[in-house]
Amino acid sequence: MRRLEPDEVLIAEKLVQEHGDRFKAGHPGHGEIKDFTWYLVDCMAVSEIALGTEEDWSTWMKKEMERAAAEGVPDRYKTFLESDPKGWDPTVIVEGTDSRFYVWVGHHRVGAAVFRAIPMIDALVGLRRPKP
Repeated sequence: MRRLEPDEVLIAEKLVQEHGDRFKAGHPGHGEIKDFTWYLVDCMAVSEIALGTEEDWSTWMKKEMERAAAEGVPDRYKTFLESDPKGWDPTVIVEGTDSRFYVWVGHHRVGAAVFRAIPMIDALVGLRRPKP
């Protein structure tokens, strides 16, 4: 685990702005980029990520693949389903107020990792800063 330099935090911020699935106020995963200290983690255990069991993630990913096929794009998730996860963009994960980890960017990467039984992924992880 390596703490990101201030200019590297911009990478996480850009990913979140472009693709982020932020949580609403009141949800444990809610926050702003500045609320976290950011780290690059090259072995984040998928099992530590909140919002469902491995079966839930796998079922969700199957439904996403079926939806993509119904929309005429059956290969939409092919990269995640066939390639080495080390080549994926890192998933952006934050520590919730409940000390669990939530995905801000990369739900399909997490779903594909679970679907393929890949236990670890690369992630940009925001650890919540203590409130003053």
